Amino acid sequence: MKLDINIKKILLILLILLAGAAVVFYYPEISAWFKFAINKDTHPLLFILLFAILPVFGFPITVFLVLVGAKFGYYLGTLIMLLCIPVHLVASLFIAKAFVRPFINYFIKGKYTIPSVPEHHAARFSFVFMAIPGLSYTMKNYILFLSGVPLRYYFFFGLLVNAALGVPMIVAGGVFKDRPLLLIAIFVGLILVANAANFLVKRINRAKEKKYTGK
Repeated sequence: MKLDINIKKILLILLILLAGAAVVFYYPEISAWFKFAINKDTHPLLFILLFAILPVFGFPITVFLVLVGAKFGYYLGTLIMLLCIPVHLVASLFIAKAFVRPFINYFIKGKYTIPSVPEHHAARFSFVFMAIPGLSYTMKNYILFLSGVPLRYYFFFGLLVNAALGVPMIVAGGVFKDRPLLLIAIFVGLILVANAANFLVKRINRAKEKKYTGK
């Protein structure tokens, strides 16, 4: 049976990603940031502020979820996540409305219209779109709002699905509470590598499908 992906290419990409992750986590400034993030002496409000701001601008939320579990434990970490995700949703809404949508409209210059999800499909679309892996957390928040779903679905499914997906990461981080920094760094690195590998595999499969179908 022939595989749909080039195994050698995937293994090479994984090796490159692992090497890059090792360099990043051993790089002094990055290592110092991790130490700062989980250090007991770091003021909790400063960490929460970073958690509330950075994922809006593309910083991987997975990293924060693991760190919040390692720093605060399961229960308090989950509460902090439930407070920060609505902040991300509100901020993404305003940025998309004030900057992203006008930019798209200027770019397409009236030749096309941004697709809008019919209201009778909005609830199912919102749930499936947020639950299926592929796009980043940040991109999903922006795209869901731009898809035209009612705000009640945007906030409800944005919080519900992201929180459900985030709890396992917080629990995993809690396992590493009071453990050496290197273990936490390796775990976060493996998560990032797995996400990147999943994205690259999908890109390769999509390219092969286009080649076979001619589309």
